[in-house]
Amino acid sequence: MIVYARFSEVRYFSWSPHDVMWAFEISVELDDTHLTASEAFKRYRLKRHKFHEHAIEHLIIAIRQYESTYGIDDDAHVTLVYSKNGGQEQKWNWPE
Repeated sequence: MIVYARFSEVRYFSWSPHDVMWAFEISVELDDTHLTASEAFKRYRLKRHKFHEHAIEHLIIAIRQYESTYGIDDDAHVTLVYSKNGGQEQKWNWPE
């Protein structure tokens, strides 16, 4: 698990300190209605903050898992805008 964690994007089992901070914003649209920030965080069972110290893939996995199971019939459009350590913004969308 240690070797996998060291070279994986997810890094669940890593013992190293969290030396990266991710700023992010989640935007969710359902049936032409935009969810509020608290509704989006509740939907994905995330803590209400806009910073994440683990790999950003953790958030992507949580959103992907919800939308491909519980939310499969919702036809949600999700945009995750994030940046690493205040760097250039990147974007991930669901559906992929």
